[in-house]
Amino acid sequence: MSKHSLEQIARERRHVTQADMAKDLAALGLQTGDVVMVHSSMSSIGYVVGGADAVIDALLEVVGDTGSVIMPSLVRGGLSVEERFRIWDIEKSPSDVGRITEVFRQRRESLRSWHPTHAASAIGPLAHELTKDHQHASGRPSPWGDAAFAADSPWEKMCGLGAKYTFLGTNYRTCTLFHYIQALFAERSTTEFARTAPWPNFDFTEMGAAFEKRYPVTVGHVGEAETRLFMACDLRDFGLSALRDNPVPFFRKRPGDEFMIWHAEGRHRKL
Repeated sequence: MSKHSLEQIARERRHVTQADMAKDLAALGLQTGDVVMVHSSMSSIGYVVGGADAVIDALLEVVGDTGSVIMPSLVRGGLSVEERFRIWDIEKSPSDVGRITEVFRQRRESLRSWHPTHAASAIGPLAHELTKDHQHASGRPSPWGDAAFAADSPWEKMCGLGAKYTFLGTNYRTCTLFHYIQALFAERSTTEFARTAPWPNFDFTEMGAAFEKRYPVTVGHVGEAETRLFMACDLRDFGLSALRDNPVPFFRKRPGDEFMIWHAEGRHRKL
């Protein structure tokens, strides 16, 4: 994009400051001491004065010294899982799920979990607890290995710590926690049900819409970005129960899916 185009965008879009974003985040319900996972889209917010750092500083300002902020630090790059494992470097592999996540990862005080595809970065007093031992996690198979969403992964730890979850200019299509739910359901099916469930490739958008009808989700704006805030454990609990009890609405676009065949045959019932 040319310098002229960037200057035109800066003139036409709302200028959003750190103070603006902090006020908006607080209005949504983010509070001092919160642990919060943030999926973000820089371009959705408006023209952010101070760039990605201002967004990060606004989040840290609102949760305060006693709160912790987590962001996905995923590595995709159009590469296969095997290739991502081969080239992974916890210090150098960039997060490619948004500019804000990469700037957040590079901060001196930021800690990153060790996983070649589904790492997370965190800042705050719980950053070490959230990110440690990811490389030693195991026992919960997924398409990205059995450590990605295992018990010692940040994705499970955040639920145990009562974390909030926010889509800052993004939506349920970007929700990495849904992969954690998929892995957790598949694991539980091994011990609770008649046989291991196939990977449940449900529709993220449909699952999110149904979730909002059952659980409290605060919707507002941070700058120009539509933003949602809710409890991570609420989404986990809803997703697991939906897959167990009535997954049909979340597989309408793939009725012949292997998971739906498994469910229709009654293999979700307890032994």
